[in-house]
Amino acid sequence: MKKKKISKAELEAAIQKHYNTTSPHFTAICTGLRRLAINPGDRRVQTQLLCHGVRHITKIQTLIYTFIVKFQPALFVDVGVNYGECFFSPPYFCSTKIVGFEANPGLYPFIERSMAYNDDLDMRLVRNAVSDVAGQPLTFFVDKNWSGKSSAVPDLKSQQGGD
Repeated sequence: MKKKKISKAELEAAIQKHYNTTSPHFTAICTGLRRLAINPGDRRVQTQLLCHGVRHITKIQTLIYTFIVKFQPALFVDVGVNYGECFFSPPYFCSTKIVGFEANPGLYPFIERSMAYNDDLDMRLVRNAVSDVAGQPLTFFVDKNWSGKSSAVPDLKSQQGGD
């Protein structure tokens, strides 16, 4: 089933309702347990992190939280941290070492601020892309409007004259 596309006005109304502003600089994940620093101008942030409010929890956040509680792994790796919806999903004071990889330098200040908010976790951020070939130079393409579309794979639509 395809999700209904939400208009900019509908997004702003939902964000205003939950945060009393259309430009909050942080949100919460995992029903409010974890605080994330965000760029409120990022369309992905608006549609996936802000419009649901601070008490929202996604299926993947629930899965990560439950997995760590049940199995208590020594290491959790998040490849493509983005703003940290998965990276910051573990429960308070868990003993799991958390390592996140992110190649988009525009996200580093937000992730670092979120690490300060969530200082009970044993976390490390690696500022690199991940590839299947070691030691090769890699070009990373940053999408300025939708952080989750940044990739080491070029956007073929834009190269072919598409949207």
